[in-house]
Amino acid sequence: MFSWLKKLFSKKQEWGGTKVLWQTPYVKVSHLWVEAGRATETYTSQEFAVKNWLFLKGSGDYTVGAMKKKILPGTHPIITSGTKHAIQATNEKVEVLEIQSGALVDQASQLPAPSEPSQLPASSSENAQ
Repeated sequence: MFSWLKKLFSKKQEWGGTKVLWQTPYVKVSHLWVEAGRATETYTSQEFAVKNWLFLKGSGDYTVGAMKKKILPGTHPIITSGTKHAIQATNEKVEVLEIQSGALVDQASQLPAPSEPSQLPASSSENAQ
């Protein structure tokens, strides 16, 4: 692959990096890595997306909500929308396949505003009365 094309889909971070492998408006598959001795920038959450991490290799800990666990290759925690989460690599680089689904964070600003109850169409049972 051309190096300029690789740069379009890769993002380097202080803690490691991410590479988008495939994306649609509602699904994003990424390869992410956290360098040895580093942790993801913050204990973050995404309001609109659900994530599934599949740990491929490495050692460290991951946190989902109040739960902290050891990273084992093959482990695949699910992070529900709004749940804080983080990855911390210990003595070797951690590699993860991340699948996000739902309204992705980059597109959250494009979501329609929630409807007021008075704006919702009447249900078919209410129309029958």
